[in-house]
Amino acid sequence: MKITRRQLRRLMNEAMYDPMHGYKGLDQGYHDKLSTVIEDPDAEIEDLKNFHALSDTLSDYKDPRPGMPDDSYEGVRTQNREYLMEYANQINRFLPGFINMEEKVINAVVEFVFFADDVTLHTLINEDEIENQLGIDSYDFFVMGDESNLTPAEVERVRSIRRNPKANNVSLYRIYAAHGSYEGTDPFSKLDPSGYGDSQTGYHDGFSDKYQKLTNYKRNSYQVDSDFIRMLRSLRGDHSEVVIN
Repeated sequence: MKITRRQLRRLMNEAMYDPMHGYKGLDQGYHDKLSTVIEDPDAEIEDLKNFHALSDTLSDYKDPRPGMPDDSYEGVRTQNREYLMEYANQINRFLPGFINMEEKVINAVVEFVFFADDVTLHTLINEDEIENQLGIDSYDFFVMGDESNLTPAEVERVRSIRRNPKANNVSLYRIYAAHGSYEGTDPFSKLDPSGYGDSQTGYHDGFSDKYQKLTNYKRNSYQVDSDFIRMLRSLRGDHSEVVIN
């Protein structure tokens, strides 16, 4: 089943309500003990998962709605993962093996591609590819702003590569940073392995490097960037691409 981005947003919003039925039905003693984690805003996701599951078990919570999806904590997580994988599979067409990445990586990339606002790729021109593909030595133009070694036609061509990247081949660009905003957070900032919440590091170290390792480096960083840009152009389209050199 293929659903639209609007439908997925609605479904996830419906499914991601506060799944605390079991917790709210606990005896006071259990409630007080489990609250030290469940009501802690800094609690780890895995701890929350385990404590919510324990709450459902201790209270013997069962979804009372016949024929409806399970709305226990685990049931809601399962539903959300199904919605997540529906879109992850679309990304996987462009980045084979993507669906085998860690769930937090899949979640961040899906948020960026399908849900984030103001999605922008800041890119760098790949001068070597311009020379390989077009036979134009554009290094001086992009690095020093010197166009004296180019013909008027070549100047216009490299200017168009800078001005209108979405109209040009993805292999002419490298990703410097990928920015967007989803629920007040830049999705790739969640993947920064240093813990500083830097989205540029999140894209390169938290996503691209891990994807290359997952695929045994069958794709280098240049190819991953090209595949990512191609994917975003196909699945999103309303994003911005800004050349910064």
